[in-house]
Amino acid sequence: MRFIASSMRSFWAAVGICLVVTLFLGVRAEQAVSTVLAAQGEQGLPPLSAAAGLADIARLASKDSLLASVPLAAPDPFFSPEPQPVSAPGIAPPRLETAAAQGSQALEPALRAVLEDGASSSAQISLGAVTSRWLRAGDEFQGWTVVEISARTVTLRSPSGEIRTLP
Repeated sequence: MRFIASSMRSFWAAVGICLVVTLFLGVRAEQAVSTVLAAQGEQGLPPLSAAAGLADIARLASKDSLLASVPLAAPDPFFSPEPQPVSAPGIAPPRLETAAAQGSQALEPALRAVLEDGASSSAQISLGAVTSRWLRAGDEFQGWTVVEISARTVTLRSPSGEIRTLP
């Protein structure tokens, strides 16, 4: 019984301390607000009142809209308008579909990679030194159309209509 009585005393002591701290912080906050409002009146600024609340809000909104219309002096350092190509030192990045102007040589396609995630399949092929972007069924790369993509093969239709399967 003594244990319960001592624990109840501890509980009420903790509640009393919390109330005293809350009261102290409330008084300090009220003093800070009073100091700010009194200083506003001394500096020639009109004190805030509930009656002129809408006019004050309209005045602040007009100043805020002026700030919003000011353009930034410098561009955003975290925004890059165009992605920069990244390559390892000493290794040239693959050329992507830019060698279409190399001529109409009869180049044989080669399968570079197949990506299959269960929902969709993509493949990457190359013609000579030119590598395609990731292609899906129905996409075209330099006249070659992807007909079907499986786990290990890609079926293509040549510009002349011939069907070819790449291992």
